[in-house]
Amino acid sequence: MTKSEQKKEKRKVEILDAAANAFYTNGYSATCLDEITKEVGCSKRTIYNEFASKEGIFKELIITNTNQVIKVLEKEKFESSDLKENLIHFGFTLMNTYMQPKMIGIFKVILNEAIRFPELGKIFFENGPKKGTKILKKILNTSHYFKETKDFDDEIVDYFIGMLRSNIHLKVLLGLKKTPTEKELKKYVEGAVEIFLNGIIKN
Repeated sequence: MTKSEQKKEKRKVEILDAAANAFYTNGYSATCLDEITKEVGCSKRTIYNEFASKEGIFKELIITNTNQVIKVLEKEKFESSDLKENLIHFGFTLMNTYMQPKMIGIFKVILNEAIRFPELGKIFFENGPKKGTKILKKILNTSHYFKETKDFDDEIVDYFIGMLRSNIHLKVLLGLKKTPTEKELKKYVEGAVEIFLNGIIKN
């Protein structure tokens, strides 16, 4: 990467960081480009050249942060012969990244703006939760935990994701609960896995 490219990339990161702070504090609708340019010390033309619009900045924020979550999941090796261990590993990794301040900020903005800007919600889902579901589905479908081969559909996988997030994630989003410690989070995930597996066996 040339010095010019490095400088451009550095400025891009600065714009995204400033935009993130503004979006998370004021919400998407209430944030104007003037706030971002003032924080970064750049012109609107710089933003238009790089992102085209305010929506373009937020789209880039969504894609960048959700991709980081998926990269973390893809980097992990869910190769244990014990399905329970793999699900706990997956669940803890997913929820630990979901609880990070940047992801909490994105969740809040998406919840507030998805009705008025459905495209933002779609981008978030396609780049984050949908890809995470695909990874979890692979873990389940390639497991030797079951006596016979199973092909789990998206609905079953969604149940597990829902159990993981449940009220603990909602309470953090609403500011009703502090971000849980790793010990608390692991205990919560272990409980969700236990209930989920018992439900699968009975069915």
